[in-house]
Amino acid sequence: MNLLNHWATTIVATIAVVLLGATVSGVLELGPTSSYVVMTVILGVFLIFHDKSFAYKSLSASALSVTKFTTQHVSIGAATAVGCLIFVGSIGLLIGAHFELVQLVSIPVSTIVLIFFAATFEEFLFRGPIFKALGIRFGSNVAIISTSVLFGIAHMFNPSGGLLAIVNVTLAGVLLGAAVAKTKTLWYSLSFHIIWNLLVALFFGAVSGLSFPIAYYTFNTSAVSPEMQWLLGSTFGIESGFVTTLCLSASIAFILVKVKTDVYVQAAIFRALYEKY
Repeated sequence: MNLLNHWATTIVATIAVVLLGATVSGVLELGPTSSYVVMTVILGVFLIFHDKSFAYKSLSASALSVTKFTTQHVSIGAATAVGCLIFVGSIGLLIGAHFELVQLVSIPVSTIVLIFFAATFEEFLFRGPIFKALGIRFGSNVAIISTSVLFGIAHMFNPSGGLLAIVNVTLAGVLLGAAVAKTKTLWYSLSFHIIWNLLVALFFGAVSGLSFPIAYYTFNTSAVSPEMQWLLGSTFGIESGFVTTLCLSASIAFILVKVKTDVYVQAAIFRALYEKY
């Protein structure tokens, strides 16, 4: 089956795999953490199978290929997330916000696992086979924009969401999609997404409107003047603030200009497509 002509099949198959994972989790009556683990593993296996048997017929061309660039992309993804959060926190401190200590107890391991697998699942879903199929059929720009809009819509009904919150989540989708298109792998986007969600949950509070019982600190903006609140966001979290908009925009530019393509994966993709078509 030619991926160029049957891109819709990949989308339908991915949705079916997600529904399969959700059904298995429901039948087994699993909790949120176990459900995400099961759904992520099933979707990850499909992602690898899709690359090996359908898209490129080569694991070397897979979005999860491990090469000499993998450590670099993981490190840069994590550093970008940390840099953005330092920037947001610093601006907040300058205009009157403060970090408020919440607890000094042990962190529930199950919550860490939940955050890790929830972020990984979202990357597999939005930047995995669907992204790849759209990219091959319509080009990277269409893949980035369409999956980013879907990413924003998926978070639309989270608690306390607003227009800027959805814009920022969509912009985060553009950032992560641009990273996948540029690097040819998922390692940057996985690293950024996981580190962002984990550190926001630990030190800022709500992650896209959702609270997790692992916060050591919350980012208290009550002392910030009402005229400046829009810079830091609402109870949805810092992802609904304009400072985050600026940081995500700068990160997109950084990816496009500075982050290197994984030439080993890119070469494997070219080789596989040449042999296939």
